[in-house]
Amino acid sequence: MIVHFKNSLPEGTTIHWHGLRVPAAMDGALTHDQSPIAPGAAFEYDFILPDAGTFWYHPHFDSAAQLGNGLDGPLIVDDPTEPAALGDEVVMVLSDASVDAGGRLEPADSGGDFGTLFGREGNTLAEGLTLRWLPYDRGFGTAYNRPEEDVLRIRFNDEAPAQSPELSGLGRKIPAMDVATAIPVDLSLTLTIADDGALAMGINGIPFSEAGHISARVGERQVWTVRNTFERDHPFQLHGFFFQVLDVNGIAPASREWKNTANVPVDGQMRFVVDFDDRPGMRMFHCHILDHAEAGMMGMILLQ
Repeated sequence: MIVHFKNSLPEGTTIHWHGLRVPAAMDGALTHDQSPIAPGAAFEYDFILPDAGTFWYHPHFDSAAQLGNGLDGPLIVDDPTEPAALGDEVVMVLSDASVDAGGRLEPADSGGDFGTLFGREGNTLAEGLTLRWLPYDRGFGTAYNRPEEDVLRIRFNDEAPAQSPELSGLGRKIPAMDVATAIPVDLSLTLTIADDGALAMGINGIPFSEAGHISARVGERQVWTVRNTFERDHPFQLHGFFFQVLDVNGIAPASREWKNTANVPVDGQMRFVVDFDDRPGMRMFHCHILDHAEAGMMGMILLQ
């Protein structure tokens, strides 16, 4: 896939291809492999799509604010060896936004540290299921006192299809990964409050701005234990690689899956195993409550 990207924003930005196993230089995270794409500048993303599935993309510069303002979208990768989709497909992206009484976007730092701690959620759901007519003022008061009107609403029912096609059995198997010789990596997701009351989140008590990096080598297998030390769930993402969750609070998952993000529950821990293939470079890992990431709950791993 080749994307000719131009930044038309008044500030820098990037595109992170969430969940895709792409080269480090194409990942869109701010490392030594990529700087922010400046206003008016262009960048060419060019990479092979190695996996089929439904993914998404979003910026990774001032990401809590930019994504919260609507910069995200779906990316669907089809496997040409698999059967075509049955019937028409509908792709829906659900997102929320915070707007004031005048319909203007709320500031990205609304709520201060309290908003950061809880992770900001919008007060308006933008879902596209209803198509609406909006009054447009063409002059002479043509929009005065005219309400918005629903034009089309999509509803789904629970009726069976008229003809239910026969589906073949699932043929894809995910073998378990041997962890006997895997290298252990231990992380804690932490919250600290300074003497002046300032809030800082981090990895192992160190915010991202002050942290070093974890090291790994191409071909290496690691087992990560990620501990949550305070009373907020944290969806933990590792950029660029799939992993298998071994257990959450000592309990193995009901089914084996490839993941790039998995939840670490309150006061709990999650263990996963990951193989680092031949795509060296600096990669990011972080809590995907982006307010938490921006507050310092991020880290880097250098694969050499």
